[in-house]
Amino acid sequence: MYNAPVLLACLIKNGLNAHVYQCNILLQAYINSQALSDAHKLLHFIPRSSVVSYNTILSGYFKFGLVSQAIKFFDETPKRDCHAWNMVLSGFVKNHKLGEASIYFMKMRSSSVRPDSFTYSTVIPGCDLGFGRQLHADIVKVCSDLDAFLGTNLFRMYAEAGEIGDARKVFDGMPSRDFVTWDAMISCYSKYGMGEMSVELCRELGGEGISADEYTYAIVLNEFAARWQVFEAMQMHSLIIQPSHLFEEISDQHVVSWTVLIVGFLRSGHLEEAMWLFHQMLLADIEPNSFTFGGLLGACASANAFQKGTQFHGLVMKFGLGADVVVGSAVVDMYLKCGEMDDALRAFQEMPERDIISWNGIISGYGQNGAGTKALKLYNEMLQQGITPNEVTFVGVLCACSHNCLLKEGYNYFKEMVDKHLIKPKAEHYTCMVDLL
Repeated sequence: MYNAPVLLACLIKNGLNAHVYQCNILLQAYINSQALSDAHKLLHFIPRSSVVSYNTILSGYFKFGLVSQAIKFFDETPKRDCHAWNMVLSGFVKNHKLGEASIYFMKMRSSSVRPDSFTYSTVIPGCDLGFGRQLHADIVKVCSDLDAFLGTNLFRMYAEAGEIGDARKVFDGMPSRDFVTWDAMISCYSKYGMGEMSVELCRELGGEGISADEYTYAIVLNEFAARWQVFEAMQMHSLIIQPSHLFEEISDQHVVSWTVLIVGFLRSGHLEEAMWLFHQMLLADIEPNSFTFGGLLGACASANAFQKGTQFHGLVMKFGLGADVVVGSAVVDMYLKCGEMDDALRAFQEMPERDIISWNGIISGYGQNGAGTKALKLYNEMLQQGITPNEVTFVGVLCACSHNCLLKEGYNYFKEMVDKHLIKPKAEHYTCMVDLL
């Protein structure tokens, strides 16, 4: 950029400053060298600056994190196209200014500029359910087709708000769905405890001629493990490796293959055989992953095998999986189902990351073990950490109230669920309320 001023002088001397294309190239060169003030000066030398000229400088402000200066420049810009609006919206979202992003989106809709798919995909991830529904209605009016990227962002918004039914409606209504779209929907079902739907969707994925990857298989295998469905697990295993001699060839296979066989033994009630296979896996230098331990810890929880569960907890730490939210939740669930409340709480508090499933598990566990007051205290802690409750959360909360005769609290939480969190009560919620009476 040492020669940029010289180039600018040559442009002016030769009357080429009227050539917008050459000036825009120089503008970008100034931006690349962080010379924003020089770029501003050059803009004033261009007699007929284009929208690209303004967008180049605007992108420079955002590139170097100068958000307030970028917005000031944008507000004063006479030429603004969809790309400029998208840069502003994206800048707000990346800097966690979601309120401002919503305000400027509404300004855009009031202007003559029509939003595109990228506009909506930028705003949707940071919006709440109410604003998200407004955006959805707007998308139907503005966009002729719901492309895979926009559709995936839209149903993820619904899923993260706990509206799985609405998420599925968006998914089903998409004219084109790529692998990322299918994988995201399968993950949503699994995340919210709807494993059967994850499995069903995986089957539909195969019917569409789209090949699942190891991550998708792992999700489905984990659901089979949770339901102890050995036959289905073995079928899934055949899709992954299709061996002619299962046990002879397994040493050469991925950890998923080992996990499937271990789950198969667990599902059929052969806990000791599963333990033996796990040790063979270790001897083969195959390192277990979160799904391996998830299946084993789940089996220990179901069998009330506290000692074995504790041993697996130790191995979890040894293999460096203590920070994994899936494994952490399985450890907590194992301790809860074994009635070891102090160990469960300790394991929960040691988790570096806790999602809604983790919180739901600990709240429900304490409630069902007669510690309703502690369950409600944990619920309030969850809210303080900014975690939004879903319908499963309130089943645990209301059960805690029911099991501990907390009539007034149960009524208040039911009202909070409906009025504040806009969750439509289901049969499980009404059952808890009836039990309170």
